[in-house]
Amino acid sequence: PWNQLNETGTEGIKDFAFNHNEKRFASIEDYSAIKVFDYDNVTEKFVLTQVIQPNDVAAAQSIAINHNGDQLLLGGTDGNSPVLELWQLSPDGQNKTFVKALSSSGNSTFKQVAFSKDNQQIFAVTEEGVLVSWKMPTFEKKETRLIGNNGDSIYRAAFSPDRKILM
Repeated sequence: PWNQLNETGTEGIKDFAFNHNEKRFASIEDYSAIKVFDYDNVTEKFVLTQVIQPNDVAAAQSIAINHNGDQLLLGGTDGNSPVLELWQLSPDGQNKTFVKALSSSGNSTFKQVAFSKDNQQIFAVTEEGVLVSWKMPTFEKKETRLIGNNGDSIYRAAFSPDRKILM
């Protein structure tokens, strides 16, 4: 399936994410075009199944798909502060539902977003060096300033597969 990615018609990708079994991926193009692709076993190619128009995210920076591939996180800014959107995706790739917008303090953008491995938490890192987490389904929020940031902007962050280490 990886060989077929160049046939999806995606251009100018800002970020992308795969689900656990690599049968679904999503991409951000030009900060606002969010596309979801599913692997078609018949044609053995990735097929565009959904296009998402963000509600609150004006400039999308990061994207994540949960382990099961049925939820998508879109992180960025609303123009004034960090915001992310949670979307529910149908297994057949035909429907999507906006679930919730989540925000954080500060004047920057979310540079990286992720789901916990058990899908019980959402994580996001701001450009200002703040790790924000939300417990699901209550969306109880916790903000933690990252140590060692020294006031420099964060352009990228990565979570280990078990979500215990942030780099």
